[in-house]
Amino acid sequence: MQNLSSNNSKIRCYQIIPICFFILFTAPVTFAQSGSTTGTIIGRITDNQNSFISKATLTIKETQTNLTRNIETDNEGIYQVIQLPPGIYEVVVSAPGFSRKVSKVVINVGVTAILDLSLEVAAFEDVEEITTSTKDAILFSNGLNIESNQISNLPINRRSYLDFALTTPRVVPDRLPPNGISATSGLSINGQSARRNNLTIDGLNNTDFSTGSVRSIFGQDAIEQYQVVADSFSAEFGRALGGTINIVTKSGKNNFQATSFFSLRNDSLSARNAFTSINPDFRQYQAGINLSGAIKQDKAFFFTSFERISIKQNVIVTIPDLFVQAARQQGFPLSNGIRPFSVGITYLLNRLDWQITTNNRLTLRYNGGFKYDGAFDTEGASLGGLVSDTSSGIERLLDNTITLSNTYVNSRLNLVNETRLLYSYRSQDILAADTNPSVRITTSNGRLIFGHNQTAPQFSQQGIYQIVNNTSLLRGSHLFRFGVDLFFDDIKNLNLDLQKSGVGIFSEIDFTNNNGPRLSAEQAFDPKQRNQQQRAFLSFLSALFPTIIPNFPKIALADSPLPVAFLQGFGSSQIKPKTRYASTFFQDDFRIKPNLLLKAGLRYDFSNISINPTSNNNFSPRLSIAYQPKEVPKLTIKASYGLFFSVPLTSSTGLAKVFSSKQYQIQGFTFPFSVIPFNLPGHRFPITLQPPTNVSVSPQTGLTFTTDPNLSNSYSQQTNLALSYSLSSNTSISAIYDFVKGIKLTGVRDINKTSDKTLDPTKGSVFETATAFDSYYHALTLSFDKNFTNRFGSTISYTYSKAIDNVVDDVRADLLIVRSPNSKDMKGLSLQDLRHRFVASSIWQLDYLKKPILKDLQLSTIVTLESGRPYDLVKDTITGPVGIGGRNQGILPSFANVDLRLQHKLLKEHYQIQTYIEVFNLFNKVNIDGDLNQFFQPNSEGKLNLPPQENGRFILPQERFVRSFPPRQIQLGIRFSFDK
Repeated sequence: MQNLSSNNSKIRCYQIIPICFFILFTAPVTFAQSGSTTGTIIGRITDNQNSFISKATLTIKETQTNLTRNIETDNEGIYQVIQLPPGIYEVVVSAPGFSRKVSKVVINVGVTAILDLSLEVAAFEDVEEITTSTKDAILFSNGLNIESNQISNLPINRRSYLDFALTTPRVVPDRLPPNGISATSGLSINGQSARRNNLTIDGLNNTDFSTGSVRSIFGQDAIEQYQVVADSFSAEFGRALGGTINIVTKSGKNNFQATSFFSLRNDSLSARNAFTSINPDFRQYQAGINLSGAIKQDKAFFFTSFERISIKQNVIVTIPDLFVQAARQQGFPLSNGIRPFSVGITYLLNRLDWQITTNNRLTLRYNGGFKYDGAFDTEGASLGGLVSDTSSGIERLLDNTITLSNTYVNSRLNLVNETRLLYSYRSQDILAADTNPSVRITTSNGRLIFGHNQTAPQFSQQGIYQIVNNTSLLRGSHLFRFGVDLFFDDIKNLNLDLQKSGVGIFSEIDFTNNNGPRLSAEQAFDPKQRNQQQRAFLSFLSALFPTIIPNFPKIALADSPLPVAFLQGFGSSQIKPKTRYASTFFQDDFRIKPNLLLKAGLRYDFSNISINPTSNNNFSPRLSIAYQPKEVPKLTIKASYGLFFSVPLTSSTGLAKVFSSKQYQIQGFTFPFSVIPFNLPGHRFPITLQPPTNVSVSPQTGLTFTTDPNLSNSYSQQTNLALSYSLSSNTSISAIYDFVKGIKLTGVRDINKTSDKTLDPTKGSVFETATAFDSYYHALTLSFDKNFTNRFGSTISYTYSKAIDNVVDDVRADLLIVRSPNSKDMKGLSLQDLRHRFVASSIWQLDYLKKPILKDLQLSTIVTLESGRPYDLVKDTITGPVGIGGRNQGILPSFANVDLRLQHKLLKEHYQIQTYIEVFNLFNKVNIDGDLNQFFQPNSEGKLNLPPQENGRFILPQERFVRSFPPRQIQLGIRFSFDK
């Protein structure tokens, strides 16, 4: 299986399909698989002699909207109610000669509740037996659900809804260096790239397929249900290698509800960052209001949510005064110390639900967001420390999305049809925060970068359309589910300019082979730091170069900055790629026996991108089973296998498009030619469409981007085995083993260079986007889950895993340190490798302790403990950073964080007031964030001064740490709720 080629993949798909269908059509009982926005109730009605009751009548009613479904049991007493929106349902069962029975069941997104009920023989049919608990319902889920109680009460920093996923197993924060323009989703699932997930809102796409980032933004209070699907995917889910996140937004109910909140934090409530000597000014305000209710009782409902976050912040630039003075003398208006910036984000969501008829429900949703970020990261190194504020950018992001969904139910035909439509317009502008030249120091004595912002300005406008139609059809012992998904992304303007304003790179210059001196990076930049011997030799070169190099200008090298390399882009990189994705799936789910559940399906994905080769051989078989042994009825055994195809991203192939068409080129100039542009006005050549003809280009430092003509879709094989044991109706423990192999993964490789040589000296780096990489991920997860009952709920998991790959990133060529055209030479620990991870989230209602001081108090917490992440060891060369040894042979310190929320509720008849205090990083642990000095220079003997090793891994000394995650921050808040 591990060496499965694309052709073998196709053959095995066709081998599996007939077997699946043979099993499907010989099964006697159906098991319903829930959809991406709904849940399901299935079960069997019997009498007290355990005989089936056929034609029993069931009425299923959602208690807050009175949405009602009616159904009858079949000849074997079986019933199924599919496609139920999340909520609390009352199930009423009646049959002639039996007492009526009422039970309540909570339905969550993606969850199947198996509710088997027994009716008592009664002398009078109107005798009623009431069951008000959910203990009779056995629940099966595709993923881990985060319920509304957790969403409302867990301490989530900045109320970022994506962070809920981090409370689940096998989901970890992305460890790619930050970069706003080429941002990822921020989440790595099952060890895969954070660009290769799929996020859906109300069953519609919310992923930006140009970079794999998240598209629409909205407030936490707009979420009704949250589900992370990391294994056992239904065939309905696709376009992801690692996992899927399903989010369902809130809808209005019959009662009117209003909530508003306000929270604040500032520097007086926050600890000082360990890497700064002072605690600069900091203020953050977050406020919002939500309104919901009925426009017409039981028929039409509205929900609206508005939220705003404002941040006034300062960062500290610690570039030494010596550099600041030298930079100012050369026309760089550089400043260090406290540098202010601001961030403002506004969210708005409106939703209307209309129950047109008993069988027809219409939903209209609008969500929009506006973001202003005054210190937007544009160059992969966060602002502050040795990075000046001129290296940042200003982001203006506008996002507007409209969706329309219709659900049609035909109880007579046992059919449910869903139609969903989406239109979204997204505009993102990135401008340089300062038009003055920018400064980024890689090391205090190694690499210096002086020039203009390398990746700004950038502009992008997208128009996105999506059409989804899914049908669920119950026929005898089978629940058939099939559908089609069409996605269109018209990028109206994508600007990919790189290095257009020019940048100079300063590192050590060694003239000893020419009987000259050696200059450090600082001396190369600052003439005042040079000694007399160095100045004399440079004066000699000033006179020599014009005589041996045609047209070389007279430059006083002894008094000039001397970059070892200079890069500048020329031309226009605007492109307008069109993206077309089509998917279809078929699935049949059933219950072979009351304790044996099986589902099988097939998915097909097609992609047509104007700048990519067409990919059309993407068949994904899925098969999973769940079994409860009769001897141990509280034990559930689950197993699954499937193929999962991702979609091509347009960012990296877009660069290749403009380079192959000669629209844009990045030219490199090495010493001494690199000195010429850096000594021109503005420290660059004029911004033109063509490079200068009177200066020799250095091909060894030029950059070129290209695409492998055999580019295809990446996919993964996933295998899963899970054991779950119910300790009680609300508490379970489980052990899960996952294996994920990424195949034909997309990545960037330099096909012209290895770690020690250039293959074609007439060219510089040739960055090729290719599907030539793979990954391996093994994980064992132990978890404990207790639903919030009896004033306490908790989800705890520990994951032991290992991730290996030979790819760094799908998009960013600048992260390529260990270079080889052969992907096998790059195999090593993945940047996402996280050997040990423990996470616990808990909510505790303290008033049950019967202590007066604890009355109406609630405590909630998220505890995260992680082992260290890997990092590369790097040395610097004229043509760029080069890896030392294999990939990721170093390891960072471990990570530990505790977030805490304590709230007090004042309850009245129709309203409540909550006051709360949240503490993030409670114990003020210094957690290193990966931005570090990983460059190692040779000593006087030419040997590299590498850090010490422990268990075969290099341990970085503390003095090389540059930045940490935020220190302890305290937030105060108040929330008002009205319900009538």
